[in-house]
Amino acid sequence: MRFQVLISHQSSVIGPVASILVVPAANPARSVAELVAMGKEKPGGLSNATPGIGTPSHIISEIFAVRTGMPLTQVHYNAAPQTMQDALGGRVDMYFASTLTTAPQIREGKLRALAIGSRERSKLLPDVPTMAEVGLPGVELDFWFGLMAPAGTPQPIIRKLYDEFAKGLRSPEVSGMLNKMELAPPLVTQEQFVQILASDIDRFAKVIKEVGAKAN
Repeated sequence: MRFQVLISHQSSVIGPVASILVVPAANPARSVAELVAMGKEKPGGLSNATPGIGTPSHIISEIFAVRTGMPLTQVHYNAAPQTMQDALGGRVDMYFASTLTTAPQIREGKLRALAIGSRERSKLLPDVPTMAEVGLPGVELDFWFGLMAPAGTPQPIIRKLYDEFAKGLRSPEVSGMLNKMELAPPLVTQEQFVQILASDIDRFAKVIKEVGAKAN
């Protein structure tokens, strides 16, 4: 089924949900440099967990591998919870996730954060350096959330839904909750959301082609 953009909740102006490179607590690496050195010494490189081929976690890990020259053995799961479970259990060497899902485990010492894959530091984890700060500018990918409707939905309905969702997201209760999770408004327009999608598709397509990734 084809879809059309309805509303976007993308917070690039004041702080998107950043991707973050984490390792299990038992991993001896205390920095990205130490992790890369480990990966270059290990035959086949380190094992990297992803929730599936072509997911944001997979894409940024491939960007990381290309930029560092460190080989990775990709371990693809069917869902994010399985990925997180094996990362916490130390059954994989590294994992790119979102700050939103990993912040509690990092604070509890169950995962170690090495770098933020965003242009700015995360509000949830302000002490973690960005990839640019550790010498890897461009290893960036932000997680965003959007809402779409089936293609062909009448514009009056699209506009009504957009207005109602925007009203709800701007309410003190919802905006306060979203602020705590790094998902705060402002909203972007339908046109801006289309541009975001087009930019991501173009960028990710180049990475997928470069590494030869294919869907199962």
